[in-house]
Amino acid sequence: LADWTGDEDLATLPVSTPEPTAPPSDVELTLDRKTAAPNIEVKASACIPPIAPSSVFDGYVLVRDPAGKIYSVRPDGGAVPGYVPYVAGVRGLPNVWCGTLFTHTICPGTAEGIWTVGAVLVPAGSPVDLSKAIGCDLKGLEITG
Repeated sequence: LADWTGDEDLATLPVSTPEPTAPPSDVELTLDRKTAAPNIEVKASACIPPIAPSSVFDGYVLVRDPAGKIYSVRPDGGAVPGYVPYVAGVRGLPNVWCGTLFTHTICPGTAEGIWTVGAVLVPAGSPVDLSKAIGCDLKGLEITG
């Protein structure tokens, strides 16, 4: 995902690195496990540092499956295909925010392989482009049978 601009077909990007990397930022994404199997719960949390009130941003919680398809996690825990903000039009962040982004039990039949979970902040209204992100962090989750 390091070369991902958000405008490309992610299925064509190389996915050979088991532990994805992200541009450096102070956003910290945490998964409570590195591997999971069907019927195992996975929890994703994040900490976001203060952001100047002059910055207006959209926040995305993204999941990329092993084939490269992108899903956006919603605040209610559901997921939809494509890019949908988790929060939109947020004007600054006066204090550090830490909290749970989602908890999900892996469903039977989930594709095995490395799934990538990302917490991404971009300027409000901008497409998801990691090279222009205000902050992001990516973590790999290996799904096994």
